[in-house]
Amino acid sequence: AQMKRLASRFTVRLMWTFVDHSSLYIITEYYSGSDLRKVIAELQELPDEEKVARIWEIFAQIILAVDYIHSRGVIHRNIKPENIFIMADGSARLGDYGIVKDLSIMDDMTIAGTKLYMAAETWQTQSVDFTSDIYSSGVVLYELITKRHPFDATTEEEMIEKVTNGDVDELPDWLPAQMKELVLKMLGPDPKTRPTTKTILQIEIIKQITQQYEEKLIQKKNREQKLQQQRNEHNATVLSPLTPVSLEQLYILQDEIDQMEELHQISPELITQLTDSLRIIRSVQTGDQNQISEDMLEIVNEIIENIAQIFPLLIKSIDDDIEYITTSINSGLVIELVDLLRRIDSEEITIQIVEIIKKICQRGTIEQNQLVFEMKAIHSLVPKLENENLDQIDENIESWILTESILNIFIFIVEKGWKNTKQLINQQQTLQQLMQSLNKDPFQSTQTSSAEIFISRQPNQQQSSQSQSEIISSQLQQLLLIPHPYLQQLEDEVVIQSVIENVIVTACNRHSADLLEQIIQQQSQQQQQINVNVKLSCKLLDLIYIEGAKIPSDVQSLVFNHLCEQLKQGNAADQQQALEAISYLVVNQGLGSIKCVQYNKINMRL
Repeated sequence: AQMKRLASRFTVRLMWTFVDHSSLYIITEYYSGSDLRKVIAELQELPDEEKVARIWEIFAQIILAVDYIHSRGVIHRNIKPENIFIMADGSARLGDYGIVKDLSIMDDMTIAGTKLYMAAETWQTQSVDFTSDIYSSGVVLYELITKRHPFDATTEEEMIEKVTNGDVDELPDWLPAQMKELVLKMLGPDPKTRPTTKTILQIEIIKQITQQYEEKLIQKKNREQKLQQQRNEHNATVLSPLTPVSLEQLYILQDEIDQMEELHQISPELITQLTDSLRIIRSVQTGDQNQISEDMLEIVNEIIENIAQIFPLLIKSIDDDIEYITTSINSGLVIELVDLLRRIDSEEITIQIVEIIKKICQRGTIEQNQLVFEMKAIHSLVPKLENENLDQIDENIESWILTESILNIFIFIVEKGWKNTKQLINQQQTLQQLMQSLNKDPFQSTQTSSAEIFISRQPNQQQSSQSQSEIISSQLQQLLLIPHPYLQQLEDEVVIQSVIENVIVTACNRHSADLLEQIIQQQSQQQQQINVNVKLSCKLLDLIYIEGAKIPSDVQSLVFNHLCEQLKQGNAADQQQALEAISYLVVNQGLGSIKCVQYNKINMRL
């Protein structure tokens, strides 16, 4: 019990205990080094200066351990080199708590410990307290210095006499005065004159060592947390292996899901349970179909519908507490939902899953959005844009609303993806510093930036101002040419092409002029939703293709064709807007310029 209570980074940890017949077995933390007795021998081979430095390091950690147990009202009673263990990283830990004593418990104090390390008062009055551990630690310190016992004697009686008289054997001349003084105080026969652990820890050199030790522990903890975060991120973006599933397991799972539906709040445990449930579903739907019966597939479909009943509660929880975003990602729930999107046809369930992912991307951090991208969430959502019934304006508002949610997910991921681009951040910081001298905001608008590039080349500018503007111009051009970190993957997975074809073109290039006129005249909810989706699509393209970045040639051709059609058939205002959009494209300023075209009435043909 005491070992568990005293577990810390200063003590050897208790891992397990068990009883076999009449014997008690204690399993402790493994240490790959040795006890302090071996280190004492090795220290004697070092030069004096190096030896002193190492002794201070080891002793500081011993005192930290003793201070820790004393702060909990416990004395060790058996501090000696054989009970001090050196770990692989060189740190020291105090072990063997078989005879520790809690001083808060008032009972008879039995004498215990190793005689060579017993203090004077123990021999005289058979009493022990915190100062007795200080004495034992002083003996250990003396042995670190000399490899000998401080009260060396041929008999026990002679040793006891030397201990009670404080007759310490002479210390070497090379020992620093500060260390010599400390040893003699710790070994004094009067317990009242011995320093406490707190006093020892205030010695300047020990204070420096403990501070360095604490800093190393913090650095180690940060490294471990970073590694754990990397492992969590990796696990969050990789589907776990499939597992064999029986019909009986599915019946049990079905009952568990039925019980979940009665809950009124989400918990981390429930999220883990949902993740495990979706993993079982995936194992049935994508595993060896020779092992899967029709009954199993039918039950799985029922379970999916029941799980979907919990989704609104999950959406609300993510909205209320962003910690559920971390839990959902790290548990593997999000990647299971992303994978489920590929396998379901139900529009109702798809809408709910998309809403969950949208909330996570909207409220999540830059790093969390990066993880969602690595889960291939965008890749899984692209097919949901390809709806053959989108032309049925009066009957398919749900599909257009779903499209809006999907586009928002894309926008959140892409927008936060820019913020995670170190190259862009560094370039922006440099540009901001340059622009501060002109008292201008370099990111106020891309139009202003383009104008500044033009102005910087005018001959009537003063030389100093022109030189400065040319530097800004060069920096700005570099900034504009930095590609989005997801650009290549989005192009390879035909995400951009799909957005253009399935949203912009489908919405704006109807099969008949009568249908266009119907849309314009109705000004219906469907019409408003289509306008929203087209604008969101253009915003997404704005984010992906910043000014100066090339867009794919096939996409350029597609957009050019529609703009040219507008030039031929549109009214004067339409033609002017189309001409302006084409001029932007001609100077290779990307699709971002298309935002200047107003999407209302007949202009939707763009």
